[in-house]
Amino acid sequence: MKLFLIIAFSFFIQFGHGQDTLKLYALIDTFSNRANGNEFIISESMWPGEMKRLKGALKPKIVDNSGDSILLTNDELTYLNAQLELTDHFHWEQRLFKNAKIIPFDTLRHQRLYGQYWFFSKPIFIRDNSICLLYYIFYCGHTCGHSQLAFYRWRNNKWTKCIHVTGGKS
Repeated sequence: MKLFLIIAFSFFIQFGHGQDTLKLYALIDTFSNRANGNEFIISESMWPGEMKRLKGALKPKIVDNSGDSILLTNDELTYLNAQLELTDHFHWEQRLFKNAKIIPFDTLRHQRLYGQYWFFSKPIFIRDNSICLLYYIFYCGHTCGHSQLAFYRWRNNKWTKCIHVTGGKS
């Protein structure tokens, strides 16, 4: 019983109270489908310090290039910024990814693996898990890759990107 409580509490801490696990799987599957037949390789953690750099990107009203916007309450903004800092210590678990290979961050950094691989932040859910903030970095070689901080909306039993906050390409 004690072990069960420890595991349950760990899951609660990692994904937050009331997080819908099926929605988390669906969010991850959104990206695994982009592997296009290649092995889907994911770093177990985000690049250290990367999330703190993004903290200033969130504003009460965010309008992306397409004209779509999201208006965040003060409480949501405070919560999202606090969670962005905490995600530096988040580690993905293999059990969450059906068709992916989780590789320790240090392995990716020190062995300079070639090929395609991803870094994902901890998803941050708001508004009854109907909106998610996620940051990712995708590498496809020494001179190829992109990153993106974006809001995703849960509609029709799937996640779709709704607001691009910031990102870049190399």
